[in-house]
Amino acid sequence: MPPNSLDSERIVLGTMMNERGAYDKTSDILTSECFYNNRHKQIYKTICKIKEKGEFPDMIRVSQELGTNYYLEVVDIAGVVSAEMYQHALILKELYIRRKVIQLTTLAAEQSYTNSIDIDETINVLMESIKDIYSEASTGVIHISEAVGSMRENVIENMTSEIKSSGSPTGFREFDEKSGGLQGTDLVIVAGESSMGKTSLALSICNNIAENDNIAVYSLEMSSMQLASRITAMRTGIPANELLYSKLTQDQFERMELNVNRICNLGIFIDERSTSNIDSIIGSIRNMKVKYNITGAMIDYLQIVHINEKGVSEETKLGIAARRLKNLAKELDIWIMALSQLNRNDSNPYPTLGRLRGSGQIGEAADIVAFAYRPEYYGINKQYPEEFAEYTTRGTGLIDVAKGRNIGTFRFLTKFDRQTTHFTEIKDLEVYKIENILTSGVRDLQEETPF
Repeated sequence: MPPNSLDSERIVLGTMMNERGAYDKTSDILTSECFYNNRHKQIYKTICKIKEKGEFPDMIRVSQELGTNYYLEVVDIAGVVSAEMYQHALILKELYIRRKVIQLTTLAAEQSYTNSIDIDETINVLMESIKDIYSEASTGVIHISEAVGSMRENVIENMTSEIKSSGSPTGFREFDEKSGGLQGTDLVIVAGESSMGKTSLALSICNNIAENDNIAVYSLEMSSMQLASRITAMRTGIPANELLYSKLTQDQFERMELNVNRICNLGIFIDERSTSNIDSIIGSIRNMKVKYNITGAMIDYLQIVHINEKGVSEETKLGIAARRLKNLAKELDIWIMALSQLNRNDSNPYPTLGRLRGSGQIGEAADIVAFAYRPEYYGINKQYPEEFAEYTTRGTGLIDVAKGRNIGTFRFLTKFDRQTTHFTEIKDLEVYKIENILTSGVRDLQEETPF
């Protein structure tokens, strides 16, 4: 009989039906295939289904979903609870890996006995499958010597490579020089009040990164066509609303056509099937990593993500979501950029960490918190903080990296095109000094942007 432990399966299922949070502790390591018994497998699938609805999978709910044929078995299993449930989940994971190894090697042996299957194909399949199994079975434990070796390789690569950024270059020099770009394992929070341009900033960064890397985009408010129009607007200078709802001029149409192929070659993957459920998003990101080898993912935005927890505060839910995204980024070695709203402060709209809407735990989980701030939105009398008070607010925005776990804190100015909602780097900051604008007369501050 293949390796299995029915007792461990009962303990895991029973604890999930009795203790809140038990499912979340093991959802990242368990799948239905980890259960050898088919009826246990069906019970676990039902528990997952109930959790996706945001409900607690207690004995009554599971029984209702499965029907009378499972009633006595569910009642019996629900009486088995253990504080060591996580250890039993690890046992199930290991036994599942063992069964996969047996299945794989048996299949390879059978194919090796026949001449009808090319041996190279058998070897290739075997090697790829072993790689997948090793990835699933890996404990993530490494010796310090390995970590130092990786660090040394990274230092040498930075010294010898023509590519200055070790991560995904954002297109903003001041950020990339301090951070090396967006790094794998980082959770990046981009925040701002409504209409400050946090989504625009995130899409501007994704637009730059997608020139060389594959990324996943999850917008809980915009459709794929709306996202495409925003990216196209950044590339062509044609406002997104005109692309969607107006009759373009011949010049605009030709400009769009010139850029279509380049836009289509960007490494951006949009998952419209994924719901606003945090479990669905995490599952989709895992799939995107395997299928498209993404280096990062953008989620717009945290406060409308549905977290499957009842009986806890919104603050706790958002904290759970942020921590799960951080853990996922670390596990998959990708960056995850999650957008966040800020609580309004009409007397002083400048963004601060204390204003992250719903939960200070978001900032605690994040490696980087960057704010988008555009005083121009509030009127002509609004200015930048003292450090940038000599620069115009017209056609510009301030990016404030208020938390940087490994890069420190800093602020820098960018250009902002209101028509195309596009943040871009300022190449000559002197041009944007108020005194220079007054002496040179009225001028178009966006003239540097090529379309």
